[in-house]
Amino acid sequence: MEGRTLVSSAPCATEAAWQPWSLCVTVEEPGRYGYRRRDLTTPGQVLCWETFEPPCRLRGLATPDLLVLAVPLRVGPRSRYRGTPVSPDRLPALRCGGVHWIVDRGQSHVMWLVAASLIRRHIDTDLRGALERAAGAHSLPVKPNAVEPLGSKLLGLINEATRGPQTWPPTAVASLEQELLRQLAAAIDVPRLLNVKPRVSSLRARIERALEYLQVASLPSVTLSELREVAGVSQRILEYGIQELSDLTPLGFWHLLRLHAVRRELIACNADDRPVGEIAYRWGFRQHGRFSGYYRTAFGELPSQTLARPAGAATRTEIAQVPD
Repeated sequence: MEGRTLVSSAPCATEAAWQPWSLCVTVEEPGRYGYRRRDLTTPGQVLCWETFEPPCRLRGLATPDLLVLAVPLRVGPRSRYRGTPVSPDRLPALRCGGVHWIVDRGQSHVMWLVAASLIRRHIDTDLRGALERAAGAHSLPVKPNAVEPLGSKLLGLINEATRGPQTWPPTAVASLEQELLRQLAAAIDVPRLLNVKPRVSSLRARIERALEYLQVASLPSVTLSELREVAGVSQRILEYGIQELSDLTPLGFWHLLRLHAVRRELIACNADDRPVGEIAYRWGFRQHGRFSGYYRTAFGELPSQTLARPAGAATRTEIAQVPD
């Protein structure tokens, strides 16, 4: 088991902390970026408390084989998940595919990632199917007044794990994982959950299929025609669906993912490792001058300026390893 604390003054460090998710953080207002994060990680679950100082927009792609829940601790009037205000009787949920948060100033929440294999082992078939449907609908119904105590319990566990190294035997870690699932089951509004309708044949499911493909495809070389074929929809419907998720066209979303991937790589390497043009070309930007203009518009500096910055200068990470 592992506890970790991260403090970041650059969006790219937040993105790197979420890999292998393809996350793009856009600061909505000019000014200093601030991000704090504490993690508790077990073999089958991750609890991640995070807070954002400025308003941000988070777009990207989540990895498959996880049930992802967000337990709000503090949200603002501008906070949105996939275009919908955060509700006190529902947890934002995700099974895989597209991520789109509008994070208000000072927002904090606990991201709760549960391996699908753990759910299969410990949750009965009917409830498991209902959880899948709710995650597909991006919203998990919970009992009245359940969110605040659930968030407090999760945050208490994270704080305990990040105070310093502790020895947890494997049996204790397994017990903790099962207890977390019991806490989740106790918070769920089961009648409402079982009433969630499946959305397998909906347009949104087809768009999610295209987004899942983006997560595993070669991002520099994927084409719009590939995405249309995977989703089984026309170009116009694909554009409508992705724009509804991200406020971007499919090409704009693809462009955003690649730009942020280049930036993370530039920050992670030293100026002598490889030239900017080589990195940009590998991510599908064939014209260096045009790429530099895109990059400066997105990040307010030239790629060469990013590369010249010392690696890791904007992030402080303290890791407490706990043998399991």
